[in-house]
Amino acid sequence: MINFDFDQYCSGCGACFNVCPVEAIIMRENDEGFLMPEVESAKCIHCGRCEQVCPHLNREKFLDPEKVLKAVWLYSSKNDTAKMKSPSGAACFDLGQKMIESGGYLAGCVWNKQLKAVHQIGCDMDFVMKTQGSKYVQSETGFIYKKVIELLKGDGSVLFTGTPCQAAAMHNIVMSSCKNRRDQLVTLGVICHGVSSPAIWESYKKYDTERVGSPIVTVNFRDKSKEGYKKSYCRYDYADGRTTYLPTFLPSSKYIEATLVYNLSIRNSCCHCDCKGINRGVDVIVGDWYAEYQGEGKLGTSCIVANTEHGKEFVLGSLSGLRKFSYKQILQKNAMIEKSIEPSPNRSIFLERIKDYHYWDKVEELYPPKYKYKKLLVKFGLFDLLKRFIG
Repeated sequence: MINFDFDQYCSGCGACFNVCPVEAIIMRENDEGFLMPEVESAKCIHCGRCEQVCPHLNREKFLDPEKVLKAVWLYSSKNDTAKMKSPSGAACFDLGQKMIESGGYLAGCVWNKQLKAVHQIGCDMDFVMKTQGSKYVQSETGFIYKKVIELLKGDGSVLFTGTPCQAAAMHNIVMSSCKNRRDQLVTLGVICHGVSSPAIWESYKKYDTERVGSPIVTVNFRDKSKEGYKKSYCRYDYADGRTTYLPTFLPSSKYIEATLVYNLSIRNSCCHCDCKGINRGVDVIVGDWYAEYQGEGKLGTSCIVANTEHGKEFVLGSLSGLRKFSYKQILQKNAMIEKSIEPSPNRSIFLERIKDYHYWDKVEELYPPKYKYKKLLVKFGLFDLLKRFIG
């Protein structure tokens, strides 16, 4: 029976919930709004399957990248429409398209009709487009792993995309139940900052609906339609036809500032992530290459890391225009590929106060003191100038 400090170490991937043969495990929301496993010990038959698939209990030590990495590239899609709707260079979009065109399936995170982040499976381009865009909230995986296993056992091929812990969970489940089907699966983990509580996103939507007088119907946290990749925007589209643009970084949407910039609602396990870095369960890692804004990268460039030979073959067979690159250079500019984030010292205060959604009006009081100075520098157009001067 799976048993450790869930609040500190559980990533909420839902692997244990998916594999329990007697439904002794359910995923229940804790006081912070994160889904956690809850085990009904009377039902447990002590088969050990939950322990076999848990990314925390089966975590791999960080491996030496120079010894195990198969390939590293930069990539920018030739499809500008896809890049416009993707966070960076549309590598995930093009890989998903290739899997669909070859008759396979894509499993990934989408917004449902209630604007909740959920994992689903699709087999057409409409679904691939739904997976575009960073959600910046933890997705609910539900029975996604079971559905993937069913497709694999039916001779289907699947590209599974998600956070590194979700991709590692998918790998563990396949290896524990039908490892002879592993070559039909490609696991892709995005470079992950850390996931915010779904309850905080629900709180913000409620606050913003009251503030604006109309509910959000679509959201894009990395919209490039105004100034491209270098300065993306949070775009909120409302039911009454209005649209609001706020810079993705400082001063931005209160939601992004609180969750992504100042880490006020990041899951505890994200602060000592078991799945970052080089993990054999994750075939491919994809993320932003922030350093490139010009030329073909003006709408975004992706960095791609192949951890396994299987992942390398899939990328090479799917994408053209790959540019060989250095893992060390990626690590210098996008340290989140290995580095876990530091939680805000005000995390517990925020999670308690935000239970009253009106607290969003006062949330800036929990930001670091330097925030108000940054805000002034941005207001007068001096922030970017100062950053360039400092280097």
